[in-house]
Amino acid sequence: MEHLGSPAYLGGLSELAGRSFGSAEEAREALLRLISEQLGMRSAFLTRITPRENRNEIVASHNAPDGCGIPVGAVLPLSGTF
Repeated sequence: MEHLGSPAYLGGLSELAGRSFGSAEEAREALLRLISEQLGMRSAFLTRITPRENRNEIVASHNAPDGCGIPVGAVLPLSGTF
């Protein structure tokens, strides 16, 4: 539902806020999908950063059919990311 004068992304965010989800994973997937759509990206991901261990672990991802294929569980050195 769009409101006159509201930024376009607020409608999608409002819709998510009004939904109930069966699990945290389902909610994360819906949020990452919305982020991808709103930003015009093919992939979006959520990471767990542990600076002391120099780790950047992918804990959730959304990849459109032509996306980057970012796998959940991938661990990257934090110093090698932006």
